[in-house]
Amino acid sequence: MLKRLHPLVDASSQPVWIGAAMFDRRVGLSRTTGQITHLTGGDVDAERDYLFQDLKKTAMLAEVFIVDDFHKVKEGKNGGGDPWHTDGRLFVGVIAP
Repeated sequence: MLKRLHPLVDASSQPVWIGAAMFDRRVGLSRTTGQITHLTGGDVDAERDYLFQDLKKTAMLAEVFIVDDFHKVKEGKNGGGDPWHTDGRLFVGVIAP
């Protein structure tokens, strides 16, 4: 079934974009299902930092907010059993109109 997604807008009717970035280090087989899957890098923050460095180079970021301790759990294992770690910070970028 297809669902129609409605764009998010802020109080001034400007679009709100929400996204996430993850580094796929390679393709492999799932340890739990044996199916082909993507294997992600353990440093969850590396791709986020790379994305924001690139966004800053465009000069299109009006503001950047960093929420410390957004994630309380800072290390663990993903569904495939691979370890991951994070600094727990959430980055929010405001793109200039």
